[in-house]
Amino acid sequence: MFFRLCLLVWLALVIVNGRVTKPKPFLTKTFIDKINSAQSTWKAGPSKFMAMSKESVKRLMGVLPEHFEQIKLVPSIKHEVPNDLPDNFDARDQWPNCPSIKEIRDQGRWVLYD
Repeated sequence: MFFRLCLLVWLALVIVNGRVTKPKPFLTKTFIDKINSAQSTWKAGPSKFMAMSKESVKRLMGVLPEHFEQIKLVPSIKHEVPNDLPDNFDARDQWPNCPSIKEIRDQGRWVLYD
């Protein structure tokens, strides 16, 4: 009898602990619609971030608060700005044969669920 009770408790623990809960997605259709209604210069849409949790998205946003004390500030450099700078500059027009200018590299850290 005791063995059966232990086996039943063990089986219940295995089922409860083995159940994987999927985090609630952070970027939803409602959230995208809210972003688009608040501005008009660009349009938000679905992306890889749709499947990520809020915690995963926060990790991609920069330095974590517990690492602030490790940041070393670089002193600013002051210099004269030339008067003959163009109003607009596009590196794609300036160097059209440079293959790396047209290349967009993924600089994110893709961890969907930690």
